[in-house]
Amino acid sequence: MNNNALLKTIYYCWFGRTQIPDKFVAYLDTWSKFFPEYTIVEINEETFDISAYAYAKTAYAAGKYAFVSDVARIHFLQKNGGIYLDTDVEIRSSFDNFFQKNEYSIFGVILSMEYFMYEITGVNTATIISKPDQKIWGDLLDIYKTTNFLVEAPKITINQYLNTLLQAATSFKYKDVRMELSYHSDSILILPSNIWARKTKNSLAYHHLQGSWSEITTPGQKLRRLLGITIKKIIGRRLFEKLWKK
Repeated sequence: MNNNALLKTIYYCWFGRTQIPDKFVAYLDTWSKFFPEYTIVEINEETFDISAYAYAKTAYAAGKYAFVSDVARIHFLQKNGGIYLDTDVEIRSSFDNFFQKNEYSIFGVILSMEYFMYEITGVNTATIISKPDQKIWGDLLDIYKTTNFLVEAPKITINQYLNTLLQAATSFKYKDVRMELSYHSDSILILPSNIWARKTKNSLAYHHLQGSWSEITTPGQKLRRLLGITIKKIIGRRLFEKLWKK
């Protein structure tokens, strides 16, 4: 395959051997509507070797299937390239404008920023366009091969791992703007959240944020989150995160 030609495959993950709820099926229907020429492929226990990654194996044993999908999506994108979508992503318009502008041939990975609970939280991995064999995915998969989910990372999501990798090697900032980054020899495009994450008049996709990874569900947890955001704005993200880890 020409490395500049996007594999016309959309991947999604569904682990746990249960039926996909109707609300998610409705989102998948929007994919077919706007990507009629694409093959939609489910990644599950039959198609992904969970035992190949310590993180996926231990997360699966704990029933944390959303974290298993963190590994599986990157494994398939690294191997084949294509588009990855979370099951709670609703497509609202075609992505053709990216390809008409030749974005895919320029950038190896296209992501967007995520807006969650009133703040920008870093990269959004619910919608990803990628070529195969990207350095950042290789580095991330190396982490997943040796990391025990239960011991080392029970609350760390793929977004947080990527934020850390990008901050260490690029000019990545927690800003809701378009960023063109160089990760070693690869080029990464990060779009503002209004393109793939939030619902606006310009949105091509909308992430409904139904993820089972989130533990912020009660009024008390939401209040704590808002207090944290306020403190973070006053003292700065880096100092806040340094104090939070103590």
